[in-house]
Amino acid sequence: MSKIQLNDKVEDLVFKMSEGNPGAINVLLGMITQGAEIDPDNAFGGYGPIMMMDEWGIYGSSIYCLCNDCCGKDIVATLTMLRACQLGLYSADQLKKDIDGRGVNLMDKAAELIVKVQKISPSFNGGQMIGVKVSGSEFRNGRSGADEAGNTVAIDG
Repeated sequence: MSKIQLNDKVEDLVFKMSEGNPGAINVLLGMITQGAEIDPDNAFGGYGPIMMMDEWGIYGSSIYCLCNDCCGKDIVATLTMLRACQLGLYSADQLKKDIDGRGVNLMDKAAELIVKVQKISPSFNGGQMIGVKVSGSEFRNGRSGADEAGNTVAIDG
């Protein structure tokens, strides 16, 4: 059952979702402040991913674990995983298992999925990739994108 209501104030939403976990509070505030810029096609801006987590039962320390442990403290990777689940590119149930596995590294999976997310939503993260190793090379500035065929390519790096 959902914890948040559409008429919740920001502080109430953050408190309910974080369950008082300080790390989760930081992640949620990052989603609220950066979410609309990273995923401008999300109708609910930075609140969209929070609503998804509420729907899927991801709360408290699990929010912190998703961003910190699974996604290397990378908000773009975190939002990529959530958006991929929403679009049916990754299972929300599998994501919950990954989070519960504490320490399951999803950075490579996020790098793979961001290309698929951007095919559906080209403005996601400004068309840029996540700064992780792709095909054995690491981009110095962490910027990359996809060409028309969906292949990962470096951008000015």
